[in-house]
Amino acid sequence: MKKAFTLLEMMVVLAIIAVISAIAIPNLMRISVQKNSSKAKAELRALQVAVENYYLYHSSVYPAALSDLVTAVPSVVKAIGTDPFSKTQSVYKYNVSPNKKYYVIYSIGPSANGSAVVTDDGVLTETNGASCIYVSDIQEDSTP
Repeated sequence: MKKAFTLLEMMVVLAIIAVISAIAIPNLMRISVQKNSSKAKAELRALQVAVENYYLYHSSVYPAALSDLVTAVPSVVKAIGTDPFSKTQSVYKYNVSPNKKYYVIYSIGPSANGSAVVTDDGVLTETNGASCIYVSDIQEDSTP
């Protein structure tokens, strides 16, 4: 007599594997988003310090672009980090107000479509607020 698994036993094992996968996969995705959010927040704070240092060393003027931090004399940063939410490995985004008095640095966030701008009056407008992660000389993002 041959010993083998019955079809019912195989189906029970597959059902157990499916239930475990249904529980584990969303939790792993949430952990990944939390990790990327934490990384973005830390890197944005570091870039904020770099922008403020640039301001101090360059006649109280904010850089026109984040790339100016790399080419500045004296050197402010060696490289601009990539946004962990960008599928194309692009760097963080930066906007300066038209009068160059205010700035915002942001990540496109978990939904990959967040943005932020700042006006001459210091009003920061965030698009897709649940997604965008930003720092500014006006305020810091409280979410996500």
